[in-house]
Amino acid sequence: MYKIKNLIKYSIFTSFILGIFILSSCANILPNQVHISTQTMQDKLQEQFPRQKNVLSVYQLNLSNPKIFLDETNKRVKITLDTKINSPLMEAINGSVVFSSSLALDDKKQNLLLKDPMVDELNFNEIDKSTKQFLMPALKIAATSLLQDYPIYKIKSQELKLLGTQITPTDIIIKEDGIDIKIDKN
Repeated sequence: MYKIKNLIKYSIFTSFILGIFILSSCANILPNQVHISTQTMQDKLQEQFPRQKNVLSVYQLNLSNPKIFLDETNKRVKITLDTKINSPLMEAINGSVVFSSSLALDDKKQNLLLKDPMVDELNFNEIDKSTKQFLMPALKIAATSLLQDYPIYKIKSQELKLLGTQITPTDIIIKEDGIDIKIDKN
C-alpha cells in the first residue's frame, strides 16, 4: 500500500514536471516574427484611396491607384500614385508621383506608418517647364505632408496573438516579398 501511494505521488509529480517542460517548450516554438506580404499591404492600401489634398487653396491634388514596392536594400517602401491636379487657373493635369518612405510602428493603434516620405519622381508630361518649376515644389510639400505618419496597414488583433500568447511588435524588417515584424512574446 505504501509503495502504491509513493508511486502515485511520483507519477503526479513527474506528470507535473513534464507538463511544465512541455508548456515551456511550446513558448519556444512560437515564431519570433509576423510576415505581412506585399500583396496584403497592397490590398489594404488600395482600400484607402483615392485621397484629396488642397494645395495653396488653388490646386486640388487627387491621389489614386497606389502601387507598393519594397526596397530591401535601402530599407524603404516605394509607392507610386496616379496623380491629378485640378485648378480653376488651368486645365487638369494628370501624371504620377513616386515616393519612398521608411516605416514605423504605432504601438497604441497597432498601425504600420509611413515615416519621412520623400518624393523620388514626379512624372507630368502635360505641363510646360515654367509651370513645372512653380508647381513641383508645392506638389512635393503637399504629397510629403499628406503621407507623413500615414497608416498603410493595421495590424489585426489576431496577428498579435499566437497560440493564445499575446505578442508585442518590436521591429520592422523590409524584404522583397513583404515585411517581417519582429515580436516580443509577453
